[in-house]
Amino acid sequence: MRPLSPELFALHRVKNILGAYDRWCQGTSFRSRGPLLAPQRCLGGAITEATDDLYLRANLVALVTGVLGESSIPLWNDAPERTYADVMDVVERSILAAEREWAQAA
Repeated sequence: MRPLSPELFALHRVKNILGAYDRWCQGTSFRSRGPLLAPQRCLGGAITEATDDLYLRANLVALVTGVLGESSIPLWNDAPERTYADVMDVVERSILAAEREWAQAA
């Protein structure tokens, strides 16, 4: 079995970081909730948290904006009508896009 691409691994980390409704936020990339609760992150903040590699981050942003059809992840994330379900749908579709790219590179 072939290992995950760095993009796939990082996107699964994004999914885990945003793993529950109360771990997603709008209006800021990071919101601390004290020592007993996981912090909240927006989609862009979760991408930043997922990897320290700037090149990989740029690839993730390109993947996600390609799925979104939008050029700004923060503006999309912070739209008043945006929901947690919308965000997780984009994460799932980004994972599928990365899987297709990885399979084609084989």
